[in-house]
Amino acid sequence: MKTGTEYLDWVVKIARSMGAKKVEAVVSRQSSLLKRVWYGKIHQNPAGDSYGLNLGLIKDGRYITGGISTLDERNTEQLIEKLLSEVPHMPETDLPELSLKFPDRFPGEEILLTGYDERTAALNSKDAVRKLSELKEYLQEFEATKDIVWSGKMAMSEGEVWFGNSNDVRLRHAYTGSFLNCYAFPNPYEEPEMSTYSASGHFVVDKIDVGKVAWELAFKTAFQKGKKRINLFEGRNSAEAEFDVIMEPYALAPIIGWVSMFSFNGLNYLRGSSALSGRMGQIVTGANISIIDEPLRFSPSPFDGEGYPKKSIALIDKGVLKAVATDSTIARMLGTPNTAHASLPTGKSGGAMPSQISLMVDCQPLSIGEMVDRCMLPTIWITKTHYIAMPHIQSAEVTGTTQHGVFLIDKGKITPIYNLRFKQKMFEALSRVETAGPQLVVYDAWDEGGTSPFFLPALKIKDFKFLGGTTLEN
Repeated sequence: MKTGTEYLDWVVKIARSMGAKKVEAVVSRQSSLLKRVWYGKIHQNPAGDSYGLNLGLIKDGRYITGGISTLDERNTEQLIEKLLSEVPHMPETDLPELSLKFPDRFPGEEILLTGYDERTAALNSKDAVRKLSELKEYLQEFEATKDIVWSGKMAMSEGEVWFGNSNDVRLRHAYTGSFLNCYAFPNPYEEPEMSTYSASGHFVVDKIDVGKVAWELAFKTAFQKGKKRINLFEGRNSAEAEFDVIMEPYALAPIIGWVSMFSFNGLNYLRGSSALSGRMGQIVTGANISIIDEPLRFSPSPFDGEGYPKKSIALIDKGVLKAVATDSTIARMLGTPNTAHASLPTGKSGGAMPSQISLMVDCQPLSIGEMVDRCMLPTIWITKTHYIAMPHIQSAEVTGTTQHGVFLIDKGKITPIYNLRFKQKMFEALSRVETAGPQLVVYDAWDEGGTSPFFLPALKIKDFKFLGGTTLEN
């Protein structure tokens, strides 16, 4: 079987010979290992391998893209033939620039392998079982979690991504990832709505923090076990209410993912459909908020889908909008420098998006416990969120529900409550952040094509809008 670079060479050569004037291609390979836990029992799940080719072709001033999930030469030739036959039907549009070859674009393998660990890359099932066994032992040490039911997964992955084009650019990136998550439940027949969640991820499997996961499961179980859960909206005349919230990183992550996808997308900004359109240089959040895209941190992908070298970009600096994500085409249309956020060729129609968001709050970081102790008003403490959507992207208004542990903090007392529905314009919420915790790496090693972590703190936000509660009955 050809190496990734050899396959790229062949793809570019065959596409040019079939009539393509310019070619850009991304080849990917990922191997994964997954162990699931169900009711405390470790299950052997099959390891998996995935391959992919993502291709962009230029002919007669028109651009067309396509992809396949195999590296089979016959299928690749058929794909190229099909795409070139459809080129005449494509619209004339701004064409992506093909990156040129700069031998010094990357300092060397130290960047290409920054997010790579040899032991993790071995995908040894014993490492996964060891972490799950450690978690089981930890949970037995806490009184609150001795008799709980727990489920979850331990995932590990390793892979490579190659980029190449007809300008003789050839780039390679290798990565690894590991991820442990766990859900804990009491006897589901006695307390069916009680659940807790915790997780830890790192590109080095030995740095999975099992102790943190067990401790978080234990203390949140203790806050719920045997306690009466209340419906926060019972007896209220209105189905809407605003509460201060403590939102943990894994609750915040899917929300920030939607904001990243739609609000910081340069194409949406250009079209006027982003909540940030026309606001460059203006205040869009509180002055204590900065948001940076850090693609070279932790588990980096050092080049984008067009082969341009990535670098850290300040999107929001002390509340002021400084940049949105672009590829070469969007940057040319906006008249701004290219931020090197190109998607794979088949994803270019969706615009350009940040890859590894880092949200920072200008404050002395507080632990969750310290935030709880300092709550002066009734506050909702949220572990995780679910069913996130953005029904109105022009205002960055997100909807969703709480999940796996939500509590009311009132006058120093912590009470479990039924899950809540929320609806909140996120840039308004980011204008009301009072304090924050230390950053946590939030990601999932089971993601295909490599891990793209967020770096997020827990946030204490004033006046977060809720639409009502949920119970088993409704």
